[in-house]
Amino acid sequence: MENEGSSSNSNEVPPSQPLQSLSISPQPQLSLKERYDLVRSIGEECIQEDELERLLANKPNIVCYDGFEPSGRMHIAQGVMKAINVNKLTSAGCKVKIWIADWFAQLNNKMGGDLKKIQVIGQYLIEIWKAVGMNIEGGQVEFLWSSEEINSRAHEYWPLVMDIARRNKLPRVLRCCQIMGRSEQDELSAAQIFYPCMQCADIFFLKADICQLGMDQRKVNMLAREYCDDIKRKNKPIILSHHMLPGLQEGQEKMSKSDPSSSIFMEDEEADVNLKIKKAFCPPKVVEKNPCLEYIKYIVIPWFNEFTVERKPDNGGDKTFKSFEDLVADYESGQLHPGDLKPALAKALNRILQPVRDHFINDPKAKDLLKRVKVRPAVGGPAAENDVLHGCGPFQTAVERECFGCGRALRELAAVVAGGVAAAATEERALEAFGEGVFFADRLVAARLIRFEDGVVLLKAARAGAALHPREAAAGVEDESPLDGGSFKVKADEDVGRRRNKRAKKRKKMLIEGIMVKMMGEEI
Repeated sequence: MENEGSSSNSNEVPPSQPLQSLSISPQPQLSLKERYDLVRSIGEECIQEDELERLLANKPNIVCYDGFEPSGRMHIAQGVMKAINVNKLTSAGCKVKIWIADWFAQLNNKMGGDLKKIQVIGQYLIEIWKAVGMNIEGGQVEFLWSSEEINSRAHEYWPLVMDIARRNKLPRVLRCCQIMGRSEQDELSAAQIFYPCMQCADIFFLKADICQLGMDQRKVNMLAREYCDDIKRKNKPIILSHHMLPGLQEGQEKMSKSDPSSSIFMEDEEADVNLKIKKAFCPPKVVEKNPCLEYIKYIVIPWFNEFTVERKPDNGGDKTFKSFEDLVADYESGQLHPGDLKPALAKALNRILQPVRDHFINDPKAKDLLKRVKVRPAVGGPAAENDVLHGCGPFQTAVERECFGCGRALRELAAVVAGGVAAAATEERALEAFGEGVFFADRLVAARLIRFEDGVVLLKAARAGAALHPREAAAGVEDESPLDGGSFKVKADEDVGRRRNKRAKKRKKMLIEGIMVKMMGEEI
């Protein structure tokens, strides 16, 4: 590939100052049962438990495989839960290989398919895990870049991929599309169809005994076990699928980068965390599908080994819960109210995230890396080369911007006015959306192009704030035909273009100026 000659330098993780460590400390004298319980606690599902027990009993150097696509912002499930799980595995004596799937992100058109931007994000995410306390010292955790490893051992990798592809029908491969955040009904590129065969091959290429991935990766992990049957291989990889944290809003089964209000991100400021938790769905006395309780169960208690609620004496006084079961008992009975639980949860999450914030302020290398990924174009200024964070990239044309978090074209609440000054949508709901952080989110707003005689170009949001992708954007939107993939096609509203009276022009000008002021304010 084009940057092969410099890939090792570009992928080098910058050195850091000493960082926090998690409460899970290495204990080499753990019994077999203790090791099994520790490893098994990671997975919501384990295939198969008896195989896991035999593996721990008989193999001294167990290899666990985890991986990720560098694709923009890191939410707390990916940042903290992965650190907790990796530290459990190393404490149980396992070696963890973390596959930085830069080539896979390119196949999946993340960051617009720009490998350099993908690798910058990869370095940034590694730095977050270092800062949050992943136990990467001592050689038990190894970060491997897919582009480098595949290039160096291509003679091993590609025959394996081709054999997996040869043995599977297309419908079976398409059922794995969930691993890429796609569905079987999506229109996929040939590269994306090839993706599941490559991910399946990774397991054998890395000589993994355990696949430690999310439940959304289950289908391709099962494909690997089926491949073992095809080739008559006795030792199958054990699938340890961890729980997927839900979004913070009602009915959101999975935390999504597309909806910033649904997730806590690793670079969120304290005020952001407080506001998101305050607005989170948390019905009194209801435990099932309660995202706040899931955060406590899967993040806070595993991290601190307890959860403390501070209350006024009239409300029962302060109480520390040593187990999730004790907390559930109080919550279901009504003794613990969401009004007390939410501030305690926000405080605990901020305690976890604060060392990460401090690290990116105080560590020169980390600070420089954050600057590289967080550069944003000035209002009306030229596009920034490394604007790859927060889901939104620079303007690509007068009416199109690209989300480098997912590589999709975004019709945002933004446009370009004569002279290169940025403006935004006209509708009231669109203006309100600025306050919700939609502007820098991986959000899509289906729009119509409206042209005025004086050359002003702005986007009128047809569905302001709609969290849709290009292929879905036009559904139910008047005067819009379906948008094709990443392309952006809009229609000029000729009727509006004929409005030439001075009063209308004056109103439009005042509106644009007001939006410009808002965009240059604190929200942006």
